[in-house]
Amino acid sequence: MKVENILDAIGLINDKAVQDARAYRRTNYSKTFKWGALIACICAIVMAAIPIMQNSNYVADNEPQRELTVTEAISSEPFGSLYPETILDGYVLENNTVALYDGTVMKAVYCNDNIGDVLTITIAAKEYFGDVERNTILQYKQSGTRIYLENGEYMIAYYFSTRDIAKIENFEQMVTSATSFNHIDDQIPIPVQRPIAAYIQDDVSSVEVSHYYSNKVSTWTVEGEELAILREWTNALQYEIKDFENKDTPDKAEDSELFSISISGGDYPGFSYIIDSSGIHYLLIEGYWYSVTNPSYPPLTDKQ
Repeated sequence: MKVENILDAIGLINDKAVQDARAYRRTNYSKTFKWGALIACICAIVMAAIPIMQNSNYVADNEPQRELTVTEAISSEPFGSLYPETILDGYVLENNTVALYDGTVMKAVYCNDNIGDVLTITIAAKEYFGDVERNTILQYKQSGTRIYLENGEYMIAYYFSTRDIAKIENFEQMVTSATSFNHIDDQIPIPVQRPIAAYIQDDVSSVEVSHYYSNKVSTWTVEGEELAILREWTNALQYEIKDFENKDTPDKAEDSELFSISISGGDYPGFSYIIDSSGIHYLLIEGYWYSVTNPSYPPLTDKQ
């Protein structure tokens, strides 16, 4: 089987309908009227629910489902061949079962307690996922990522609750371990698009640092053990998008302290770390501003 597209995104969330019923009391009415009104309400609710149930994207938590072993999931028709035969190290299948909802949606949840991450895999017909962007890593909320992979009429979605797919070693090997994606002669490389991030790759041997503070500028090269410490600090940063509506960004304030890290090698060009006068920490990455949620002073020593 030829692979036409290899990218999938996850983040599937089942819809839940929650309805409140309020009783309106009157002083004079018959029991017949009460029961008639109740039946009418029930009919209205059922009729309203029918279009939702007919939607292919709707899978309620209480719908009947089968619990499969991984072996059964892989051999399950028609889309089991998309299920990866190899899972990343450290991830354990929740309840040791793969759920099959209504015979149309397959879902597996893997937990990695060592790093506090959850990997969710969902497989279904393309229509189930709707108009999602494919072959691209998509950020989910603040720290997670997802990706959508397509094969014929079906798609598989990978979602990591806290990890960046672009930084996960052996992710591609996991994807291509599935029968539908492991035909070497026909395989199309997964075009993983990196997200915008403050990240220093392992193969980067040095970075240039510029320090701006109190109208003074100093620049130096960081390498060796100091780079290893900086890499660990950088890659552990957590942040969320920040929008400055008035365009009065922290880097424009005279009393802000700014570190600019320039990376000449690798896929990530670098970033700036800014601390404003009130002690709030920010990141500026490829033109986008982020507020740092686990701030700490950069492990850098000004060489000048």
